[in-house]
Amino acid sequence: MFNGIQETLNLNRSMPLEAIKYCISACHSAVLWELLQFKNCSGQGTSAAQQQKQLRDHLDAYMSLMTELITSNVADFREEAYVSVGDLLICFSKRLKDNPQLKPLVYEPDRDLQQILENFIQTYVFVEEEEDVDEEGDEHKKIEKLHNRRNYLSVFCKLVPCNVLPVKAAAGVIRHYVKYYDDYGDIIKTLLGTIRNINKITSAKTMVLSLSLLFHDLTRDGGSRIDRQSEEFLSVKELAKELAMSFGLDTVKNREAITAIHRDGIIFAKSTRESK
Repeated sequence: MFNGIQETLNLNRSMPLEAIKYCISACHSAVLWELLQFKNCSGQGTSAAQQQKQLRDHLDAYMSLMTELITSNVADFREEAYVSVGDLLICFSKRLKDNPQLKPLVYEPDRDLQQILENFIQTYVFVEEEEDVDEEGDEHKKIEKLHNRRNYLSVFCKLVPCNVLPVKAAAGVIRHYVKYYDDYGDIIKTLLGTIRNINKITSAKTMVLSLSLLFHDLTRDGGSRIDRQSEEFLSVKELAKELAMSFGLDTVKNREAITAIHRDGIIFAKSTRESK
């Protein structure tokens, strides 16, 4: 099955595309089954060291292939690979370090993989939906596509509380909270609550980062002069309002987080002015 996927990457498509898609899913399940066997010490006569090495080799090979497929032009491969990588990153996350035997199996995404996952959701989740829907079948497809995009976003958001991605990685999602509220508002709101529970100060800094990303988009598209009555600028203000309200009314309890927001906001405003 690994060979079939590799042949596809080399453009030597000796297998039907649908078969390759099922190979991706089957290999994903096989890696998880190996992990379960290793946890249960049922290596069928194979020593623990050999079984551990075999599992690690299969995991590394599979993740390497899937990382390439996420950037593929074939939508079915790209989406299947993305979901598989997200699931395995959680299954082989730092939580395995609690068990000395499982610790060598921890798979931590490097900066390149983190960026690939970030690019995926920015490209295929936060997209404008076509407004013209002529037939009932088109409406059904629209709902199905939204369901898939919500699933992709959920996969990414789960990586933050599982300590697979740093909290600041949530900034790229939070920046879209207002614009895509109808489609993903519940998912992003849950993410906000999760990172706040992890660390209030870090979550506050992440909120400022999300606002700064949105502001940079505004200045990039509008130049040095910003229309403060434009829809884009008002959306930045609305996001800032929503994020501020997410801390609640107990300013004493959230004093340090609110201080962090003001401090980072002042630093950003000062650096932005100096760069002009």
